[in-house]
Amino acid sequence: MLMAALHMGFGISLLVIGAKYHDKCVGNDATLFLVVGGTIMILMSLATLVAYLAKSELNRRIGPHTYHLLDSSYTLALLFSIAEAVEKLLILGFLAASIWGAVNFFGAYSTWESEDVHHQFYCPPKAFWFSAKSLVPLVILLVVCPLLCCALCIATFCCGEGESQRTEQEEMKDEEETV
Repeated sequence: MLMAALHMGFGISLLVIGAKYHDKCVGNDATLFLVVGGTIMILMSLATLVAYLAKSELNRRIGPHTYHLLDSSYTLALLFSIAEAVEKLLILGFLAASIWGAVNFFGAYSTWESEDVHHQFYCPPKAFWFSAKSLVPLVILLVVCPLLCCALCIATFCCGEGESQRTEQEEMKDEEETV
């Protein structure tokens, strides 16, 4: 729930800054990214909240001594499943929007104008740099994920072989004992 609240706050800040400077930032899509990304983050937080509330209510109704479900419990289970699916789709949507925002930001950086208001590529520095700062999680994700995948592969190759040999030896001992 804490992460949903943090995402909600971050999404609201993206949406507010993007909406405030949207008509002033004409030459690039920095503020459009802020509006789209903020909207997706808010919806993602709402889906997380709905899934959490549905799951907690479902757990409350289905106790350890409950043997039959009420019709409303099936509805809650369906609501929980739909909210979780929507949340996962919105996470993918935010990842796609972040990649689109990164391409637009880094592509527009060389032509960005922050001083001449009448320039065709003018964008206020606050909006432009706020869109850059909102891309930091994407950059971290793009750096950390490959490193974690490499570490997982190394750990699997180094440590996984000994465990599989031990498992095979235990299975052979069990077979010998049963015979």
